[in-house]
Amino acid sequence: MTFPAHPCTTAVTGQEATGDPTPPAGSLVLALFAAARPRQWMKNAFVLAPLIFSGKFRDVGSVIAAAAAAIAFTLMAAGTYFLNDLADREHDRAHPKKRARPIASGRVSTALAAATASVLATGGLALGLAINATTMIILAAYWVLQLAYTTRFKKEAILDVLCIAMGFVLRVLAGASAIEVDPTSWLLICTLFLATFLGFGKRAGEVVRLTGGDGKVTRPVLIAYHDRLLTSLLSITCSLTLMSYALYTVTRAPTSPLLAATVPVVAYALFRYLLLALRAGEGQEAENPETLLLRDKYLIIAGLVWGALSIAAVRF
Repeated sequence: MTFPAHPCTTAVTGQEATGDPTPPAGSLVLALFAAARPRQWMKNAFVLAPLIFSGKFRDVGSVIAAAAAAIAFTLMAAGTYFLNDLADREHDRAHPKKRARPIASGRVSTALAAATASVLATGGLALGLAINATTMIILAAYWVLQLAYTTRFKKEAILDVLCIAMGFVLRVLAGASAIEVDPTSWLLICTLFLATFLGFGKRAGEVVRLTGGDGKVTRPVLIAYHDRLLTSLLSITCSLTLMSYALYTVTRAPTSPLLAATVPVVAYALFRYLLLALRAGEGQEAENPETLLLRDKYLIIAGLVWGALSIAAVRF
């Protein structure tokens, strides 16, 4: 993996502003919806993983509970996006793309953003409690984790990605709690490594964009991420993800022997993403894994094949 020279001496820049810019004309509702980052809601599909692998997708009550947990996590995550954008609004204004975000651009005021975050978090917790107390506690733990990330961990290399990855583990735990099943250790480990792998892929894309000519360090932690480090981290986490998933299918062999057939598909998807993340020309796409996963036709096909094989393996 070869990145252009890292601009370690570049200063963090942003607008010298004492308040929010004057809000431009536009729909406030649409601005609030955009600030909730709907394209990232697909991350909450991890909540449904226990439903699929436990075989409870045939039970209507379990499907409803899992769907409710996914909605609760969507509300909670949307609330944290508002908080994160509030904390980052000055840095975002120096970013070529993020400066158009509703809070950074001033379309949503800081007061309204804070109030919206509170409403979304409260709604998520209330829905979690309606499912069961354990699910609500997991949602509360996610909120605390994201607060820690926003205020501290996002400034620490490695810890920033691990903090995000733990959010995905909590999603799986919430999904398992909602349908009252115990997730296997291998499933949780695989989720952790997969989310870490995707997180480092995102950092690789950010560094490529950063060193590609705009010359502005809009996220200070990126100074610590260099090409050799990112190459190593991506290779390690890719290997760990594939190994842990393969071992997970082995543990399920007595009840779902066909699940092992999904391992080659997962291997291809991981290698494909690794190819795109390490390709300098694809850095802009790798910066947003959720966008890449929806645009790359090979990853889409792999996802559909994996889903079909997984359901068939558990069902039959």
